[in-house]
Amino acid sequence: MAKLIKRTWTSRGPTGHRVRKVAHGYTLQVPCRPCPHRDTKTGEILHPNGVRQVRVVNSAWSREDAEKALAAYLLGVEQEQAKASALMTFGEAIEQYLKAKARKRSLAFDKLYLNQFKAEFGARTPLMDITAARISTWKADKLSAVCPRTGKPYAAASINRPLAALRHLLQLAHEEWGVLSAVPKMRLEKEPQGRIRWLEPDEEVRLLAACAQSRNPELTKIVTIALETGLRKGELLGLTWDRVDLSRGGWSKRSRARGVRFPCARWCTTPWRACPARVRVRCSRPAASGPHSRTPWSTPNWKTSASTTRGTILLRGS
Repeated sequence: MAKLIKRTWTSRGPTGHRVRKVAHGYTLQVPCRPCPHRDTKTGEILHPNGVRQVRVVNSAWSREDAEKALAAYLLGVEQEQAKASALMTFGEAIEQYLKAKARKRSLAFDKLYLNQFKAEFGARTPLMDITAARISTWKADKLSAVCPRTGKPYAAASINRPLAALRHLLQLAHEEWGVLSAVPKMRLEKEPQGRIRWLEPDEEVRLLAACAQSRNPELTKIVTIALETGLRKGELLGLTWDRVDLSRGGWSKRSRARGVRFPCARWCTTPWRACPARVRVRCSRPAASGPHSRTPWSTPNWKTSASTTRGTILLRGS
C-alpha cells in the first residue's frame, strides 16, 4: 500500500534558535522475490516474505513534489512488472507453479487442469496476455460444449475446478512472483448441492454386523465412532491422544485446533440436548511411554457399551 508521509523535527538555526522543519515523502511495499538483499554480517535474507518496504523523504519536497515522485516510482514498478511478465510465458508459469506446490496432495489434478489451459492458450503465450476476456471466452465455450465422454453438457464443477487452479496460479504470479500488476477477474459457476443421505437404523445394524466379521478388531470401533460423530476417515485414523480432552468429555481437538462436540446419531431429528446417544465409548489412556501412546485405536482395552448420555459420545478414562 502506497501513501504519502510527512516528517517534522526541530533543529538550531543560524541564530541559535530552534527552527521547525518539515519533509515530505512516500512509503510503499514492493515485491522482492527472489530477494537479492543480504545482511552484511550474517548473510541472512533481509526480506524472506518477498516484500520490501520503501521509504523516501526529502526536506526539499513539498506535498505536490512527493505525489509526483510517488507516481513516477509506481510507474517504474509497473514497467518492471510488465517486462518480467512479458519475459515469463504461460508454460514457464505452470512449471514454476508445480514446483511451488510440489507438496500439495491434489497437485496431479492441478496439473491436469492447467494443461487444459496450456493447450487452449499456448505454452509460449506471455503471462500478461492471459486476460479476463480470454478466460471468459474459454468458459463460454465450455458452457456451450458437450462432454465427449458422457455426451452431456459439462457440469459446473468441471468448469470451476480448472478456473480455480488458474486463478491460484495468477494470484501467485501477482502476489509472490511480482510479474503481474493485477489478477484477471473470473466468475465461477454456481454448483448444485451434493446428495446428502444418512444410514437408516437397519442399514447400520447390517453394517456393524459385517464389520464384526472382519479380521481387523478395530474396524467395528472405528465405524461406530464414525457413525456417531461424522468424522472422516483421515480424522479418525489420524486421531491421537494429544487431540482428545478426556477431562471435558465429548470434545476432540482436530487438526484445526478447534473443539468439536460429538453429536448423537445423524439420522435422529431430535435436538441433541433432548436426545440421548445410544453408545458410550470408554477407554483407558495408555502410558505416555508405551507403544500405544499416540493413537487410541491400538489400545487393547477399548470397548463399547450401551448408555444414555445427553447427546454426547463420552471419552473418559476408566
